[in-house]
Amino acid sequence: MSADQAVGLGMCALKGDEDDEHWGEVHDVRGLFAARAAEDLLAVELLGCQPQGSLRKCLDSLPAGAVQLGGAWLDVLDCDGVSMGSYFVYKMTVTAARPSSLDSHLVDLSTACAEGGALPARSRWNGCTPMWRGSIC
Repeated sequence: MSADQAVGLGMCALKGDEDDEHWGEVHDVRGLFAARAAEDLLAVELLGCQPQGSLRKCLDSLPAGAVQLGGAWLDVLDCDGVSMGSYFVYKMTVTAARPSSLDSHLVDLSTACAEGGALPARSRWNGCTPMWRGSIC
């Protein structure tokens, strides 16, 4: 693993973009800050994931090939589970799933996605979402 992939976000809540469905908790996210050409997708590892909802259902079809998830929010959590900010990715595709080395009840997911950007904690936006997400204050 290269040095730029070793820096992770830490504990995150993973949510679908379209309906804010909770897709699970992730112990660490690696690869978001890796060097790459602008047009290339990021190779992102979701380590120690407990998939839920639509993500859990999608993983059942993974042996047939990659699973396209679409847009996702990675809410970076503090030690009390409170969101400190969010990181948005789009075109997220799960390319592989394997048992996690962190816990036998969890999985590590390999994904390819396009970078969307970071936002401060939603409380700082006073409940508003950015215009490109579909609404304004």
